[in-house]
Amino acid sequence: MPNAFSFDINEPWEDNLQRLKDHLVEQDSECAEILFQSLETLIADTPNARRDFNQLILTALDALAEAEIQGSVA
Repeated sequence: MPNAFSFDINEPWEDNLQRLKDHLVEQDSECAEILFQSLETLIADTPNARRDFNQLILTALDALAEAEIQGSVA
């Protein structure tokens, strides 16, 4: 599959994460930025981490969509 990404189990988590970030930025820099700005919330050791992460992503995607509708994003 072209442009596919896979984690390398022989690399440290941080290296895989950086490679993933680089890969996603090439694919869609706006969505990659949203993901990586919210990632700390997801990996936090809290009972509501997944819910809070999902809410951050939803809010950011809604704002991005609204900006595109309003014509402020090229």
